[in-house]
Amino acid sequence: MMDTTQKQLDSLVAAISRAEAGGDVEQLDTMLAPDFAGVGPAGFVLRRDQWMERFANGLVNESFELAELDWRIHDGVAVGIGIQRQRTTYQGHRNDGNFRVSLIAVPSAPSGQPDGGWLLLGVHLSPIMARPPQA
Repeated sequence: MMDTTQKQLDSLVAAISRAEAGGDVEQLDTMLAPDFAGVGPAGFVLRRDQWMERFANGLVNESFELAELDWRIHDGVAVGIGIQRQRTTYQGHRNDGNFRVSLIAVPSAPSGQPDGGWLLLGVHLSPIMARPPQA
């Protein structure tokens, strides 16, 4: 992957981590693609507006980190697989965990325009579980 692209994706991930950790909806608004969708660890799907409303509806991240992302880029779409670590409450209930995370990012500038960075198009979370014993 080109060094500039890696730096831009790293910058996007760092900014998303800061915004999620701080419940900064205004900052998230600048980083989510208009047709963003997120899949939570229990399989529910949230559209962009619903993702943004999580904080108003009782989500509090005490700590939040996106780490160990391995990116692949195909036809201008970046897919990163890594780990999301969080200490979180939702409506007063603990929701801590380490989750496998897949991020989908798309260029923020229209095709053929000077490179302007990336937007998050999607996120998919799943619990990290122990591997079953081999038979």
